[in-house]
Amino acid sequence: MWQKIYKQKKFYWGLKPYPLLLKYIDKIPSGNALDIGCGEGRNSIFLESHGFNVDAIDNEKEAIKKLKKYIKEKNIKNIKPQLININNFKFKNNKYTIVTSFHVLDFLKLSEIEKLIKKLKKSVKKKGYLLFSVFSTKEPAYHKITKVLKRKPIEKNTFFLPKLNIYRHFFTKKELQHYFKDWKIIFLKQREKEDKHGREGKHYHNIIEIVAQKKG
Repeated sequence: MWQKIYKQKKFYWGLKPYPLLLKYIDKIPSGNALDIGCGEGRNSIFLESHGFNVDAIDNEKEAIKKLKKYIKEKNIKNIKPQLININNFKFKNNKYTIVTSFHVLDFLKLSEIEKLIKKLKKSVKKKGYLLFSVFSTKEPAYHKITKVLKRKPIEKNTFFLPKLNIYRHFFTKKELQHYFKDWKIIFLKQREKEDKHGREGKHYHNIIEIVAQKKG
């Protein structure tokens, strides 16, 4: 699905950054950034334009290909695209001023998420930031999976969907609070989000957004 979408000339998600990143960018000093699930690169491009050196990673070949083409055409120097599964990425301790992940962790199973967040937290510098957006257990897809398809979780709030060959994990605010209990949580909100992409047309998601800062 995504390979076909990313092959299109048009940028599927556009080039405007995710709203949470736009809201907090001026509070974060420039440095090294990690954009997890960068897709076509809208957030990486925005971060680079604000003085960051960006590691942009995604496991979709066509997305990385499109980003590489764009940064070559625009002569952008400080984005390093990498085609890799996040579980195989080699994290370096105390490297990043900011790590972003918008609706990416949702496609891992809980045990992978727990390991990943431990690595992410170590990779952030003191007083650095993590900005996440994830789907919640109030998400319509959660209801469909549990009530309509009657899938049983393989781990807490994690499901495997064989037709799509993917995992889906759904978060709670309490879960995110637990992961970052030793950090300063600057922003944490669950809300309904209107969306218009894809064949569905106008529809809604229930998401949780968090901004957390590593203590100095």
